[in-house]
Amino acid sequence: MGQKAEGFKDKAARKPLDWLFRTILGRISAEKKFTASRRRVIYFSVALFGSFIAFLLACAVLQSALVQSELLRILSLVVSNPKMIISNWSDFGLFVIESLPAFSIILFFSALLISLLLAKYAVKYLARMISLSKYLRKHQHGF
Repeated sequence: MGQKAEGFKDKAARKPLDWLFRTILGRISAEKKFTASRRRVIYFSVALFGSFIAFLLACAVLQSALVQSELLRILSLVVSNPKMIISNWSDFGLFVIESLPAFSIILFFSALLISLLLAKYAVKYLARMISLSKYLRKHQHGF
C-alpha cells in the first residue's frame, strides 16, 4: 500500500503519460471523424450523381413540355405585335401563366434544388475530410 501512495505522489513522472494519453485519444478521435467524413462524402457523391441524372431528365421533360405548349407562339407576339400586348397586358399575362407546363417546371426546380443541396453537403464533407487528412498527416507520429 505504501508503494501505491508513493507512485501517485510523483506527479512529475505522470505528466508525460497524461500527454501521451491525450495525444493517442486525439489521434483516435481524428481517425473516427475522418472515417465518418469519408463515408459521408461517398454517400453524398453517389446521391449527387443520381440527382444530376434526375436533373438532366427533368430538363428533357421541361423542354418537351415547352415545345408542346403554345408558349413559344404566344411569346412571339411580344415581338410581332407589342401594341396589342400592352393594351391587353392583364389578359396576356394570365394567358401566358395558364399555358406554362406547371408540373414540368416544378419537377425541374425540385431536381435543381436537390442537386444543389447535395452538392453543398458533398463539398462540406469533402473539405472536412481534407482538413482532417492534413491534420492526420501533420500529426502522424503524435508530435
